[in-house]
Amino acid sequence: MGVVSMQLQKIRKEKYTTQGRRCFYCEQPMWSGSSKHFQLVHSISERQARWFQCTAEHLLAASEGGSNSPTNIVAACKFCNDTRHRSKQPLSPKAYKQKVLSRLEVGRWLRLDSPTT
Repeated sequence: MGVVSMQLQKIRKEKYTTQGRRCFYCEQPMWSGSSKHFQLVHSISERQARWFQCTAEHLLAASEGGSNSPTNIVAACKFCNDTRHRSKQPLSPKAYKQKVLSRLEVGRWLRLDSPTT
């Protein structure tokens, strides 16, 4: 494992903890490590749980000059991270978060409906 990868893992773990184990964008709970406990708590399948895996998200993409510094990285669920980067012109982090939260309000975004969230 390279130095950059180890650095990103450390930052992701720190952000996961400081963000209360919630996604920066959708504010849904995430998991890190093994998904088994998360699956049981939320009564979801392994396939569903994959979308809530914690990832390191660059606010400014590395391809656009973004760094691997803690100020440029947040913890985001796999669903939000993947969805943000599908667009040819990804929204700014602030605009994307607003879009995600507004879609959550009307039931048009991936969410956990478990009462434990």
